[in-house]
Amino acid sequence: MPKQIPQDKEKLYEEVLILKNTVTSLKDENLKLKTKVQVLEKDAVKYEKLIEDTRAEMEVHYKTPEVKLYIDFLLLLLEPFYFKS
Repeated sequence: MPKQIPQDKEKLYEEVLILKNTVTSLKDENLKLKTKVQVLEKDAVKYEKLIEDTRAEMEVHYKTPEVKLYIDFLLLLLEPFYFKS
């Protein structure tokens, strides 16, 4: 242990308190962001399933090539808005 500390103990104590508060705030923010990611991932799965179900249903009911081409075009437009597994 050094004999002489360049900063006084009171200032070091204040810095420790500030850093502890910062760590606590960052942990809280991290938890909120993780929760948000979980919700968004759950929503993405839900919407992907909805899109696939709709596509399957439409393919059963609308079998003309023009309609299939239109469905594929719509799905291509929607693709950036949901995650592929």
